[in-house]
Amino acid sequence: GIVEKVLDPIDHRPVELARSGIERIDIAESCVEEGTEPTMHQGAGKSPSEKTEQLLTEVWASLQHSTEITDAPPISIDPAILALPISSLAPAVAQMEMALGRLGLTTEQDRTWRELLKKYPKEGLQVILQLLARAQQSGSSLPALCDLIKKNGGDLAATLDSLQ
Repeated sequence: GIVEKVLDPIDHRPVELARSGIERIDIAESCVEEGTEPTMHQGAGKSPSEKTEQLLTEVWASLQHSTEITDAPPISIDPAILALPISSLAPAVAQMEMALGRLGLTTEQDRTWRELLKKYPKEGLQVILQLLARAQQSGSSLPALCDLIKKNGGDLAATLDSLQ
């Protein structure tokens, strides 16, 4: 799970780290994806038990899902797509694009499609997969979708509105 992925690089030893003077650990997305050790910050002036408590609290808090209300994204992503691991997105997009007529793209449509894939790597593939799913639901093809993307100047939210 995510907790193990984050804690593996620090060897499941936050208490030992706190006792050695580490006051804060910054867990970044790259640490999880690459399995690298997170940035650790030395602290001074607190007792070992205070440092331990603070460190454990901060590490635990950073692993919790944020419940803050944020602005809704311009393109809502289906929960099923959000549940896919990032490593599964590219094959899913490739399968959907083939099903929607990837081989039937003109040179200009192919260029538009490749630019879109370059513009939205990794997590951006969730948006592209959502776009492909909506195109499929509306009975559209990939060539028609590329034409809509070009017509809307690359604006994916406007393209989604055009599909509905």
